[in-house]
Amino acid sequence: MHAARKQGLILGGTDDPPATLGANTVNEIARYRADFAMVPPFGFRWDRWCDELHPDEIETARAMFDDARKRVILADYSKVGVVSRVSYCALVNADCVIVDVRARQNAMFPQLCSVNPNVVVAWGLRRIERHVRHFLHPQHT
Repeated sequence: MHAARKQGLILGGTDDPPATLGANTVNEIARYRADFAMVPPFGFRWDRWCDELHPDEIETARAMFDDARKRVILADYSKVGVVSRVSYCALVNADCVIVDVRARQNAMFPQLCSVNPNVVVAWGLRRIERHVRHFLHPQHT
């Protein structure tokens, strides 16, 4: 018997600008069930949802967040407290929120932790990767 092979899939999108967003991408997202979605917001507040600016980015992020089995919000310190035009996911509904160490300096950080107890503070890309691997496969770390 063969072990299940993991496979990544890049969804179609637009070529101006080149990106995996837009109506075609949202339609393709609906065809699949993602194991994992990492959604980087334009900004977020602890008492609000994650926000985005561009309509295509909003719909793509919302579709990924809604359809994924596990959902991670990934944001650096500059996103904490930033509010935009449209919201697409509530912090409380994320399985994990990963922020960088500078986010702890924001006055809203304690409230963020009270809304979502799965806030991970990571220092540098390698630690973020390790946290994501642990989140996806806790039995293997």
